[in-house]
Amino acid sequence: MAGTYYVFSKSGNCYSNNASSVVLTIDDVTAPVLSASLSSVCSPASIDLTAFQPVPSSGTILEWHTGNTYTSSSVSTPTSVSSGTYYLFAKSSVGLCYGNSSSGFSVTINSLPSITSSTNALQTCAPGSVDLTSTISNTAGITTQWYSSNVNPPDASNLVSQPAQVSQGGTYYSFAFNNSTSCVSASSASVAVTINSVPTLSLTSDTYTTSGNPISMSVSITNTISSPSYQWQIYNSASDTWSNLSDGGIYSGSTSSVLSFSSNTGLDGEAYRCQVTSGAGCSDKTSIAVVGIDNSSALPIELISFIGVNDGVYNRLFWSTATEKNNALFTVEKSSDGVNFVKLEDIQSKGKNGNSIFKLDYQTLDYTPFDNITYYRLKQTDFDGSYDISNLIAVWSNKKQEPSFSVYPNPTNGEIKISTNKILSKDTKIEIINQLGQKVTESSYFNQSLESKIKIDEQFKNGLYFIIIRNDDHILFKDGIIKY
Repeated sequence: MAGTYYVFSKSGNCYSNNASSVVLTIDDVTAPVLSASLSSVCSPASIDLTAFQPVPSSGTILEWHTGNTYTSSSVSTPTSVSSGTYYLFAKSSVGLCYGNSSSGFSVTINSLPSITSSTNALQTCAPGSVDLTSTISNTAGITTQWYSSNVNPPDASNLVSQPAQVSQGGTYYSFAFNNSTSCVSASSASVAVTINSVPTLSLTSDTYTTSGNPISMSVSITNTISSPSYQWQIYNSASDTWSNLSDGGIYSGSTSSVLSFSSNTGLDGEAYRCQVTSGAGCSDKTSIAVVGIDNSSALPIELISFIGVNDGVYNRLFWSTATEKNNALFTVEKSSDGVNFVKLEDIQSKGKNGNSIFKLDYQTLDYTPFDNITYYRLKQTDFDGSYDISNLIAVWSNKKQEPSFSVYPNPTNGEIKISTNKILSKDTKIEIINQLGQKVTESSYFNQSLESKIKIDEQFKNGLYFIIIRNDDHILFKDGIIKY
């Protein structure tokens, strides 16, 4: 135990008069207490153990070891250590006595995730986008994020919010993040994105009129693209398809910017277009170019149909054309006697510049038809002022000369009866239409009787329907019925 001790000389039973004294001090060295038990960082960083040790008490020195006994190896540079478990000892500064060790301090230096991409370049045609995420393979426990700059650690302000839909050209960088350690890859995987321009095209003309001389069509590219290729096509109206042309016969230059015709025989009304593809594979098609033969005997329009119906109050007129050439407008004219006509309305041509090789449909409404019957005709006018007159059609609008009808019961929940005051032709049809304009059912009328029955069964949901009785294109009756 601590204290002062004396040593005497002795001979037999005789002691010396003087003694030498020794003072014994027992140093009290307690085990140090650490501020943490572990630390984890990302490579290539290291840990400073001294940051976690307490302030040494008076008369003691702190010393780090690799084991929990003071005889274990001491740590020469505790300010920079690698992975492992370390122990802190306190020892007296005089007697160099060691106390017990601290609890173990665990150090983990985490390795960094790596990242590679399957390609370093992606491209597409405007206005498309590319998927950056498709270039990186998914790894369990690793998250990848894309940035517009190659700064490490990544700057959140440069984060790409939608990497699966990138429509802006440039170089993008992907970093890998370990989900458990939050360590980020030391380097990025980069992908260069190119958004290639689509050719912007212009035809010399949309209409080519010839009076017998060979013609040519040309297309120009108004934006900058590399290595363009050309393919002229012809329209097939029977199949509504386009076919690639090849040189031969009357055609030459079918894969160039200029398509030439050695003859115009059979070209009247033919439609052509050119598909232009850039070296990057981006393509577009020109507008349609129509060939017209300057022939005074050629009809300006090909009229498919011209019909009129009375809807109970007004007369509705419908007509369709198969082709139009230099057609400025239609003038709808009406008459009460079929001889003296007045203008009802002017309808402009729907064809581009008055030309079309496609079916076009027109319609108009006469709010003030004549009593009994109204006659109609179409006056078609060219851009040069010349015109043609169509055949007449007649539309009855006097209800006194039309059969009358009654429908009952209405509302109904199972069957309706339709009665009339006149025997109708076998061509008379009954249609029931829903509120979407869809035909639910159709049947023939009466079979020479004055009454007909229609079942309103399970195919009819509760609601409003319209019953229409027509003879050919002439509407005889229209009314609403309610199914409940």
